[in-house]
Amino acid sequence: MKLVNEPYVYPEPAKTKAIYQVQHGLMGQKLEVTLSDGRRINGVFAALNQTSDIILVDATETVQEGDSVRTRSVGTVMLPGQHLVRATSRSQMHLDIA
Repeated sequence: MKLVNEPYVYPEPAKTKAIYQVQHGLMGQKLEVTLSDGRRINGVFAALNQTSDIILVDATETVQEGDSVRTRSVGTVMLPGQHLVRATSRSQMHLDIA
């Protein structure tokens, strides 16, 4: 194992403050997240990190295939920030990621 002696790069204070405000505003709220492949994930907001990854608990996944809609329970999920298109809470707070 090679140890690298590089200083830790702290996140920008403005970004950290924004993440903190979003987390506290959405904590425990039901959230619907749309992913880049069209899937919709509904669940209870648990966390957000600096790379915009979202963690939802008690989540369900909804996929529309033609005229049919398929829904399944997926439990606790981590949704990578790079695949997030939109997140909407029941309080109508919208987070446009793209």
